[in-house]
Amino acid sequence: MTDVVNYSYEELSNIFRQQRYIAVDTETTGLHWWRTEVCVVSFAWSGGSTALWVPKEERRPDSPMARLLTELFDCPTNRTIFWNAKFDFHQIRSTFGVEPKSWDCFHDAMIMCHLLDENRRMALKIRVKEDLGIEPVEEKQLKLHMRRNKLNTYDEIPLDILLPYAVKDAEFTLTFYSNYFSDIRDNFLEVYDLERKSLLVLMEMERHGVLIDRPYLEGVQEQLLVELDELDLSIKNLVGDELNINSPRQLADYFFRKEGLAPIKMGKNHESVDVSVLEQLKHPLAEQLVSYRKKFKLANTYVAPMLEMLDDNGRLHCSYNQVGAKTGRMSCSDPNLQNIPSDRETSLIRRAFVSDTGMVFFDYSGMEARVFAHYCNDTKLLNAYNENLDPYTMVGASIFDMPYDEVVSKLEAGDEEAKHIRYVGKTTFLSTIYGVGRKRLSGQLEVSMDEAQSFLKSFFNLYPKIRPFIRTISDQAKVNGHITTLAGRYRRLEFQDNYKAVNALIQGTATGDMLKASLIKTHEALKETGGNLSLVIHDEVSIEGLPDEGIPVIKSILEDFKGFNVPIPVDVSISEYSWADKKEIFNYGA
Repeated sequence: MTDVVNYSYEELSNIFRQQRYIAVDTETTGLHWWRTEVCVVSFAWSGGSTALWVPKEERRPDSPMARLLTELFDCPTNRTIFWNAKFDFHQIRSTFGVEPKSWDCFHDAMIMCHLLDENRRMALKIRVKEDLGIEPVEEKQLKLHMRRNKLNTYDEIPLDILLPYAVKDAEFTLTFYSNYFSDIRDNFLEVYDLERKSLLVLMEMERHGVLIDRPYLEGVQEQLLVELDELDLSIKNLVGDELNINSPRQLADYFFRKEGLAPIKMGKNHESVDVSVLEQLKHPLAEQLVSYRKKFKLANTYVAPMLEMLDDNGRLHCSYNQVGAKTGRMSCSDPNLQNIPSDRETSLIRRAFVSDTGMVFFDYSGMEARVFAHYCNDTKLLNAYNENLDPYTMVGASIFDMPYDEVVSKLEAGDEEAKHIRYVGKTTFLSTIYGVGRKRLSGQLEVSMDEAQSFLKSFFNLYPKIRPFIRTISDQAKVNGHITTLAGRYRRLEFQDNYKAVNALIQGTATGDMLKASLIKTHEALKETGGNLSLVIHDEVSIEGLPDEGIPVIKSILEDFKGFNVPIPVDVSISEYSWADKKEIFNYGA
C-alpha cells in the first residue's frame, strides 16, 4: 500500500506556487454532481503527492479546500491536470464553488489519450494496467473492503484505505500527462485546444440542463405501465404462459417452426426476431410484440431514467462525452437523448422537455452530406448545393430516369411516389458516406442486390468525381493507417477497415470538429444576446431563453464556415414551451 504524506493547506499553497504542473483528482459520494459531494481531493506534482479528506462540515465554498483550489486555479503560472476534467470540474464547483478561469489553465490527460489513440478504452485504471503494466493494489483493497462490508459510498471507507487509493489516481494522471504532452504539442495541438475549449462549453450546458415537466412525465409513465400490463395480458391470452416473450430463441421457435412462417433474416444463433423482422411478419403476436417492445423501451430507457435523474428543480442534466465516439462525435448519457426517435409515439417524451422562456432550435441541414460535397469537389454536386437544389432528389430522379423538376413538383404536391423517389436517392447518397455496399443498401431499400448496384451506378454516373474521391481516401487510410480531419484529428483504421475512411473523415470533420467549434462561438455570443445552450441532439442545437433579436446572430455564427465550397445552413424552429411543439420559421437570415 502507498504511504500518503500529509501536508497542511498552508504547506500545499507554498508548494503549488513553486510548481507549474499539478495533477488533481476528486473522490466523491456519487457520480451525479447535483446530488453528491467531494470527500477527497488528491494532488500530485513533480517530487510529491498527497490526498486530503474533506470533512462534511468543510464541503462548502468558504472552506480551506475551496480557498486552496481557488488559489490553484487563479495562479497564472499553474496548470492543473485532470483525467476526465469535466467530471472533476462539476464536482468541485458543486461542492466548493470553484471553477477554472479559462480553457488554457488546465489539461485533460484523458482527451490527450483519446487523440493519441481513439481505439483504446479511456478508463484510467485500464490505461494504467495496459500502458504502465501496473495492477493497482490500492484499488483492489478498496473494492474488497466495500464488498465485504456492503458499503455504497466512499464516505464510509476508512481513510487508511481510501487515501492511498485516491492519491494514486493523481499520480497516474501526472504520469500520463508527462507521457502524452510532447506528442500532443507537436502533432495535435489544434484539435486538443478545440476539445479543451468545448469542454468548458459542454460543462456550462450540462450545468444549465433542461427543464422537465415532471407531473406530465409521471403521467406518461403511469399510462405506459397500464398499457404494458394490458399488452402482456393480451399476449398471454393469445399464446399462453409457456412462451417467454423476452426469449429470442423461444420466439424464433414459435414463429418459424410452430407457426411455419418464413424467416426474414438470420441472427447469430437462430432466426432473427428483432423489431425490423417482427414488423414484416403477418401474425397477430408479432404486431403486439412490436407495440410491447416500443412501449417497454420508452418506459425503461427514457421515462424512468429521466425521472430518476431530475434535480430538485425538475431539471435534467445530461452528460455529453466529447470523446464518446472514435470519430470525435459527441455521445450523450444519463439519459442518452441521441437515440430518441421522432415518431408519433416518442413525441410523448419530447413533450416533457419544456421551457418557461421558450426554446429555439438550430438544425444543420444535411451537414455531413455538405461536408462530403466539399471534400469530393464534384462540380455538379457543388453546383446543386450552391444553387439551392436538392441532391437527394437529383439522385432519385436519375435512378428512376425522371426529370428533376417533375419530381420536385410532385414532392411539393405531397405525391407519395415522389417521396419514395427522394428516399431512394437519399439512402443511396448517404450509403457512400457511411461505407454501405450494395448488400446493405438492398436490405435498406428492400430491393435486389442487382437493383441496389444499379442505383449506385446511377449515383456515380451523376457525380463522376465521387468514386475517385472514395478510392483516394481509402488508399490514404491503407497507406497511412489513418485519415486526418479538418482540425487535425486522426481516425486510425486497420487495413481491413479502410472502407470506413470516408465516413470517418466526414463525421469527424462535421460533428467532431465543426459542430464543436460552432458551439464555442455560440457560447461566447450568448453572453451578449442572452440565452443558454440546453441540448445538442446529433446536428441540432437547442437554446433556451434566446431573444428574437438574437436568432439571426446565432444563425449567422452557426453557418459561418469560411473556406468551404458549399454553404452549411441551419434550419430554425421555435417553441414557446415544449420541444414537441417546435415549428420551423423562415426569414431569419443574417
